[in-house]
Amino acid sequence: MFRQILLFVALFSVAFSDLAPVPTSSSVQSEDGSFQWKYETSDQSQHQEGRQLPDGLNVQGKYQYTDKDGNEIIIQYVANHEGYHPSGGSLPKAPPVPPHTLRGLEHNAAHPEEDQLV
Repeated sequence: MFRQILLFVALFSVAFSDLAPVPTSSSVQSEDGSFQWKYETSDQSQHQEGRQLPDGLNVQGKYQYTDKDGNEIIIQYVANHEGYHPSGGSLPKAPPVPPHTLRGLEHNAAHPEEDQLV
């Protein structure tokens, strides 16, 4: 999992490396395995990430940039044994559940005995 996260960060960094130089960066890694790093480019894009122990399986981070329309995009994420979990106002939202699907779910909840039929 940690390798996947590093690969994602590396690909993200390479994809945007031609856009702006990185005037500010810092990185700290402790002997216990916890770490913290961040950078900011000259176009104000930022990325930061860290892992603190004892819950060292959770990596938390945030990146932000301005899109081509001038909107500030901010994505926060947690990566752990359950996968990569981003959150942010610019991420797509799931469509509402259709009414017929809701009715079917309500029916199933009201009639659990039908689950036993084979």
